[in-house]
Amino acid sequence: MAGRLIEPKVITDFNQELVCVLPKGFWFDDVRWQSIWATFDEKGATLSMADLREIFPDEEVLYEENQKIKQNLY
Repeated sequence: MAGRLIEPKVITDFNQELVCVLPKGFWFDDVRWQSIWATFDEKGATLSMADLREIFPDEEVLYEENQKIKQNLY
């Protein structure tokens, strides 16, 4: 399951409530999965891009300009 996402990934909870949207190119593994859920449980609301940047400050793809446009180019 570990690796860079080849397309954006939408994560929802068991009620189909949005947890977060991970951008294309995001490194995703079990450790990060646990971090996302722990933060979601703590916050009690959908995680924003700012939240993801706080959790994963070294993930460059979270800082790319015009991420939506770049995702559509590939």
